[in-house]
Amino acid sequence: MGTESLALPGSQGQRILRVYHLYRIAIGLALVLLISSDLHDDLMRMRSPALFHYGAWLYLILNTLIAVLAYKPRQGLPILSLALMDVILLSALFYFAGGTPSGIGNLLIIAVAIANILLHGRIGLLIAAIAAIGLIYLTFYLSLGDPDASRQYPQAAALGTLCFAAALLVQGLSRRLRVSEELARQRAEEVANLEALNALILQRMRTGILVLDSRQRVLLANQGALELLGQESLVGERLAPRCPELLKAMQRWRDNPTLRPQNLKATADGPVLQPSFAALQNGAEQNVLVFLEDISQIAQKAQQLKLASLGRLTASIAHEIRNPLGAISHAAQLLQESDSLDQSDQRLAQIIQDHSRRMNLVIENVLQLS
Repeated sequence: MGTESLALPGSQGQRILRVYHLYRIAIGLALVLLISSDLHDDLMRMRSPALFHYGAWLYLILNTLIAVLAYKPRQGLPILSLALMDVILLSALFYFAGGTPSGIGNLLIIAVAIANILLHGRIGLLIAAIAAIGLIYLTFYLSLGDPDASRQYPQAAALGTLCFAAALLVQGLSRRLRVSEELARQRAEEVANLEALNALILQRMRTGILVLDSRQRVLLANQGALELLGQESLVGERLAPRCPELLKAMQRWRDNPTLRPQNLKATADGPVLQPSFAALQNGAEQNVLVFLEDISQIAQKAQQLKLASLGRLTASIAHEIRNPLGAISHAAQLLQESDSLDQSDQRLAQIIQDHSRRMNLVIENVLQLS
C-alpha cells in the first residue's frame, strides 16, 4: 500500500476523477428523484424505506460536497477514502433497497471499475474485495429476516465475481494507458529537445537563413541573417522595405529558377552576399527558404590560400637554388686552397665566394618571408 499504488495516472486520471464526481452526483439525483416520486415502492421491495430515503439524500449531499471541496486531490489516500465511502454507501443502499432485485449491486460494479482506474495494484483489488464481501454478507443478513432472500445468493455471488473481473480488466487497460502516456511524454520531450537543438544550431550558423511566406513576410531569421543584412529584427516584418535588393533577386529566381542569383549588398557598407533560394511547401501555402553567404569572407580565404601557395612555391624554388649555390661556393673554396692557382685565379675564386654568400643571404631572406 505504497504511495506509488495510490498515485493518479497523470492528467487523464484527473479527467476521469472529474467524470467520477459527476457520475456520483447524477446517481444521487436519480435516487432522490426516485424516492420523491414514490416510484421506489413499485420498483423495489424495500427492506427499510425510511433508511433508504435518508441514505439517498446522504449519498447526494456527501458527493456534492466532495466534488466541490476536494475537486482535484493530489494524493492517492483521498482517492482511496472516496472509493471506500462510495462502496460502503452503495452497499448500505443495496441492503435498504432489499438486495439484488433493486439493481443497486450493478452500481457497485461501476464504482469498483472506476476506482481501479484511479487506484492500481492491490489497492484496487482491495476495493473489489470489500464490494464483493459487502454484497454477499448483506445478502446473508437479508436472508436471516426474509427466507425468500436466500434465493439471491447466486446473483450476489455473480455480482461479487463481476467486481473482481471488472477490477482486473480495468487495471490491465489502465496499465496500458499509463505506459502509452509515459511513452508519449518521452517522445514529446525528445521532440522538444530536438527543436531546441535545431534552433540553437540555426542561431549559431554563420550562414544567414530566412523563411518567407507568400506575402514576403519574414517567418524566421537567424542571427547570421540579421548580421549580414544589418538588421536588428526581421521576424514578422515585410522584406520589401528592409532589403529590396534581396526581394528583387528572389523575384528573378521565381521567374527562372535555373539561373544563379547575382551577388548583392544589403547595405552600402555591408558585405557582398551570395543568395540562394529553395521552395518550402507548408500545407496549401508555399514558403521560400533563403540562404545568404558572405562571399567577401570566401574571397579573403581564397586570397589567403593563394598567398600560402605562393609562399610554398617560393620556398621550394629557394631550396632548389640553394643546393647548387652551396656546391658552387664549396668548389670555389677548394680552388682557393689549391697551390697551383696564380694570383688572378685566386681573385676570381674570391669573387665567386663573395657573390655566393650574397646570393645565400638573398635566399635566406626569401625563405623567412615565405
